[in-house]
Amino acid sequence: MMRLKSVVGLGLACFLAGLCACQEPVAEEQVVDLGKGNPRAILAPGEAGVLSGTTLVVPTIPNTIHVYSVPQFAGVESPGEIGIASSVGYDPSERIVLPINVNLGTQVLDSYTITLTVKNPDVLKIVTVDGSYSYLATYYTAQYKPAAGFEAQPTFNIGDTITTIAATSSSDVPVTGRVNLANVTVDILAPGPLSLTGDTITFTVNALRTKTAADICAALISCTTFDAIVIENFKIQ
Repeated sequence: MMRLKSVVGLGLACFLAGLCACQEPVAEEQVVDLGKGNPRAILAPGEAGVLSGTTLVVPTIPNTIHVYSVPQFAGVESPGEIGIASSVGYDPSERIVLPINVNLGTQVLDSYTITLTVKNPDVLKIVTVDGSYSYLATYYTAQYKPAAGFEAQPTFNIGDTITTIAATSSSDVPVTGRVNLANVTVDILAPGPLSLTGDTITFTVNALRTKTAADICAALISCTTFDAIVIENFKIQ
Protein backbone atom coordinates (compact mmCIF):
# COMPACT_ATOMS: atom_id res chain seq x y z
CA MET A 1 0.00 0.00 0.00
CA MET A 2 1.45 3.36 -1.02
CA ARG A 3 0.92 6.11 1.48
CA LEU A 4 1.35 9.85 1.46
CA LYS A 5 2.84 11.32 4.61
CA SER A 6 1.86 14.97 4.73
CA VAL A 7 2.11 17.76 7.27
CA VAL A 8 -1.15 19.37 6.20
CA GLY A 9 -3.08 20.20 9.38
CA LEU A 10 -4.54 23.04 11.40
CA GLY A 11 -1.87 25.41 10.14
CA LEU A 12 -2.93 24.89 6.52
CA ALA A 13 -6.58 25.33 7.39
CA CYS A 14 -5.81 28.66 9.04
CA PHE A 15 -3.57 29.64 6.16
CA LEU A 16 -6.17 28.93 3.49
CA ALA A 17 -8.79 30.83 5.44
CA GLY A 18 -6.45 33.79 5.82
CA LEU A 19 -7.02 33.81 9.55
CA CYS A 20 -4.27 35.13 11.77
CA ALA A 21 -5.94 34.54 15.13
CA CYS A 22 -5.91 30.76 15.12
CA GLN A 23 -4.44 28.76 17.97
CA GLU A 24 -0.80 27.84 17.48
CA PRO A 25 -0.71 25.09 14.82
CA VAL A 26 0.76 21.71 15.58
CA ALA A 27 2.73 20.22 12.68
CA GLU A 28 1.40 16.73 13.21
CA GLU A 29 1.87 14.26 10.41
CA GLN A 30 -1.18 12.82 8.73
CA VAL A 31 -1.03 9.57 6.80
CA VAL A 32 -3.43 9.35 3.86
CA ASP A 33 -4.14 6.11 2.06
CA LEU A 34 -3.81 7.00 -1.62
CA GLY A 35 -6.08 4.13 -2.54
CA LYS A 36 -9.03 5.65 -0.64
CA GLY A 37 -8.23 9.32 -0.02
CA ASN A 38 -8.03 12.43 -2.16
CA PRO A 39 -4.52 13.75 -1.39
CA ARG A 40 -4.02 17.47 -1.88
CA ALA A 41 -1.54 20.06 -0.75
CA ILE A 42 -0.20 23.55 -1.32
CA LEU A 43 3.47 23.02 -2.13
CA ALA A 44 6.09 25.47 -0.90
CA PRO A 45 7.92 27.24 -3.77
CA GLY A 46 11.15 25.51 -4.63
CA GLU A 47 10.98 22.97 -1.79
CA ALA A 48 8.12 20.55 -2.24
CA GLY A 49 9.63 18.51 -5.02
CA VAL A 50 9.51 18.63 -8.79
CA LEU A 51 6.35 18.42 -10.88
CA SER A 52 7.27 16.73 -14.15
CA GLY A 53 4.28 16.15 -16.38
CA THR A 54 1.77 14.38 -14.18
CA THR A 55 4.44 13.08 -11.79
CA LEU A 56 5.29 14.72 -8.48
CA VAL A 57 8.82 13.69 -7.54
CA VAL A 58 9.31 14.22 -3.80
CA PRO A 59 11.83 13.24 -1.10
CA THR A 60 11.11 9.79 0.31
CA ILE A 61 11.89 7.62 3.28
CA PRO A 62 11.04 3.90 3.40
CA ASN A 63 7.32 3.28 2.73
CA THR A 64 6.37 6.96 2.96
CA ILE A 65 6.38 10.06 0.82
CA HIS A 66 6.86 13.38 2.55
CA VAL A 67 5.23 16.40 0.95
CA TYR A 68 6.64 19.74 2.09
CA SER A 69 3.47 21.79 2.35
CA VAL A 70 2.73 25.31 3.48
CA PRO A 71 2.49 26.86 5.92
CA GLN A 72 4.83 24.57 7.84
CA PHE A 73 7.47 24.91 5.13
CA ALA A 74 8.44 28.14 3.36
CA GLY A 75 10.55 26.71 0.54
CA VAL A 76 13.01 29.19 -1.06
CA GLU A 77 15.93 27.58 0.74
CA SER A 78 18.75 29.67 -0.74
CA PRO A 79 19.30 33.45 -0.89
CA GLY A 80 17.94 34.86 -4.13
CA GLU A 81 15.15 32.30 -4.45
CA ILE A 82 11.66 33.75 -4.84
CA GLY A 83 8.41 32.37 -6.17
CA ILE A 84 4.80 31.36 -5.80
CA ALA A 85 3.57 28.04 -4.41
CA SER A 86 1.96 25.23 -6.43
CA SER A 87 -1.10 23.13 -5.70
CA VAL A 88 -1.85 19.45 -6.27
CA GLY A 89 -5.15 17.62 -5.95
CA TYR A 90 -7.55 20.60 -5.91
CA ASP A 91 -10.48 20.40 -8.33
CA PRO A 92 -12.38 22.82 -10.60
CA SER A 93 -14.77 25.09 -8.61
CA GLU A 94 -12.35 25.18 -5.66
CA ARG A 95 -10.45 28.21 -4.34
CA ILE A 96 -6.81 28.06 -3.29
CA VAL A 97 -4.36 30.47 -1.64
CA LEU A 98 -0.81 30.44 -3.01
CA PRO A 99 1.88 32.18 -0.95
CA ILE A 100 4.69 34.21 -2.47
CA ASN A 101 7.91 33.66 -0.50
CA VAL A 102 11.42 35.05 -0.91
CA ASN A 103 14.84 34.40 0.59
CA LEU A 104 16.62 37.75 0.86
CA GLY A 105 19.79 36.47 2.50
CA THR A 106 21.35 39.41 4.32
CA GLN A 107 19.77 41.99 2.01
CA VAL A 108 17.13 44.32 3.48
CA LEU A 109 13.95 44.70 1.43
CA ASP A 110 12.16 48.04 1.10
CA SER A 111 10.00 47.52 -2.01
CA TYR A 112 9.08 44.97 -4.64
CA THR A 113 7.23 44.68 -7.93
CA ILE A 114 6.32 41.33 -9.45
CA THR A 115 4.22 40.04 -12.34
CA LEU A 116 2.11 36.89 -12.46
CA THR A 117 1.00 35.52 -15.84
CA VAL A 118 -1.86 33.02 -16.01
CA LYS A 119 -1.18 30.77 -18.97
CA ASN A 120 -4.77 29.52 -19.30
CA PRO A 121 -7.33 32.07 -18.04
CA ASP A 122 -10.16 29.70 -18.99
CA VAL A 123 -9.31 27.50 -16.00
CA LEU A 124 -7.45 29.75 -13.52
CA LYS A 125 -8.48 33.18 -12.28
CA ILE A 126 -6.61 35.36 -9.78
CA VAL A 127 -9.21 36.82 -7.42
CA THR A 128 -7.27 38.99 -4.99
CA VAL A 129 -3.87 39.49 -3.36
CA ASP A 130 -3.21 39.85 0.38
CA GLY A 131 -0.09 41.03 2.15
CA SER A 132 2.26 38.98 4.29
CA TYR A 133 0.66 36.75 6.92
CA SER A 134 2.38 37.89 10.12
CA TYR A 135 1.42 34.78 12.10
CA LEU A 136 3.78 32.65 10.00
CA ALA A 137 6.88 34.22 11.56
CA THR A 138 5.32 33.84 15.00
CA TYR A 139 4.40 30.17 14.74
CA TYR A 140 7.09 28.86 12.36
CA THR A 141 10.18 30.68 13.55
CA ALA A 142 12.60 28.28 11.85
CA GLN A 143 10.97 28.89 8.47
CA TYR A 144 9.97 32.56 8.34
CA LYS A 145 11.37 35.91 9.41
CA PRO A 146 8.93 38.79 10.00
CA ALA A 147 7.97 40.88 6.97
CA ALA A 148 7.25 44.06 8.97
CA GLY A 149 5.69 46.74 6.82
CA PHE A 150 4.41 44.31 4.19
CA GLU A 151 1.36 42.96 6.07
CA ALA A 152 -1.08 45.41 4.46
CA GLN A 153 -2.68 44.54 1.14
CA PRO A 154 -0.26 45.42 -1.66
CA THR A 155 -1.14 47.43 -4.74
CA PHE A 156 -2.25 45.08 -7.49
CA ASN A 157 -3.89 45.10 -10.90
CA ILE A 158 -5.60 41.89 -12.04
CA GLY A 159 -6.11 41.25 -15.73
CA ASP A 160 -7.31 38.18 -17.59
CA THR A 161 -3.77 36.88 -17.92
CA ILE A 162 -1.39 39.40 -16.30
CA THR A 163 -1.43 40.54 -12.68
CA THR A 164 1.04 43.06 -11.29
CA ILE A 165 1.75 43.32 -7.55
CA ALA A 166 3.78 46.03 -5.82
CA ALA A 167 4.43 47.14 -2.26
CA THR A 168 6.73 49.40 -0.26
CA SER A 169 7.48 48.77 3.41
CA SER A 170 5.55 50.93 5.87
CA SER A 171 7.96 50.08 8.69
CA ASP A 172 11.50 50.98 9.73
CA VAL A 173 12.05 47.41 10.96
CA PRO A 174 14.51 45.66 8.59
CA VAL A 175 13.04 42.86 6.48
CA THR A 176 15.66 40.25 5.71
CA GLY A 177 16.10 36.49 5.48
CA ARG A 178 13.29 34.18 4.36
CA VAL A 179 9.87 35.84 4.42
CA ASN A 180 6.31 35.52 3.20
CA LEU A 181 5.76 38.55 0.94
CA ALA A 182 2.17 38.12 -0.21
CA ASN A 183 -0.63 35.60 -0.72
CA VAL A 184 -2.57 35.13 -3.94
CA THR A 185 -6.16 33.82 -4.00
CA VAL A 186 -6.89 31.77 -7.13
CA ASP A 187 -10.12 30.22 -8.36
CA ILE A 188 -9.95 26.96 -10.31
CA LEU A 189 -12.82 27.60 -12.68
CA ALA A 190 -15.61 25.13 -13.33
CA PRO A 191 -16.18 23.04 -15.29
CA GLY A 192 -12.47 22.75 -16.06
CA PRO A 193 -10.68 20.60 -16.86
CA LEU A 194 -7.16 21.49 -15.82
CA SER A 195 -4.44 20.40 -18.22
CA LEU A 196 -3.25 16.85 -17.62
CA THR A 197 0.22 18.26 -16.92
CA GLY A 198 -1.11 21.16 -14.84
CA ASP A 199 -1.74 24.81 -15.61
CA THR A 200 0.93 27.38 -14.92
CA ILE A 201 1.11 30.80 -13.33
CA THR A 202 4.45 32.27 -14.40
CA PHE A 203 6.32 34.32 -11.80
CA THR A 204 8.48 37.30 -12.84
CA VAL A 205 10.49 39.60 -10.57
CA ASN A 206 10.40 43.17 -11.86
CA ALA A 207 12.20 44.68 -8.86
CA LEU A 208 13.43 43.86 -5.36
CA ARG A 209 14.97 47.00 -3.90
CA THR A 210 16.53 48.35 -0.72
CA LYS A 211 15.81 51.78 0.77
CA THR A 212 18.58 53.22 -1.39
CA ALA A 213 16.93 51.67 -4.49
CA ALA A 214 19.75 49.16 -4.83
CA ASP A 215 18.86 46.04 -6.84
CA ILE A 216 18.72 43.08 -4.42
CA CYS A 217 18.84 40.49 -7.22
CA ALA A 218 22.04 42.07 -8.53
CA ALA A 219 23.53 42.10 -5.02
CA LEU A 220 22.74 38.37 -4.74
CA ILE A 221 24.25 37.77 -8.22
CA SER A 222 20.81 36.73 -9.50
CA CYS A 223 17.32 35.70 -8.43
CA THR A 224 15.92 32.24 -9.07
CA THR A 225 12.15 32.25 -9.61
CA PHE A 226 9.57 29.50 -9.14
CA ASP A 227 6.32 29.37 -11.11
CA ALA A 228 3.07 27.91 -9.80
CA ILE A 229 1.70 24.70 -11.24
CA VAL A 230 -1.93 23.89 -10.48
CA ILE A 231 -2.62 20.23 -11.18
CA GLU A 232 -5.68 18.13 -10.41
CA ASN A 233 -4.69 14.54 -11.09
CA PHE A 234 -1.13 13.40 -10.47
CA LYS A 235 0.99 10.44 -9.57
CA ILE A 236 3.73 10.41 -6.93
CA GLN A 237 7.20 9.02 -7.45
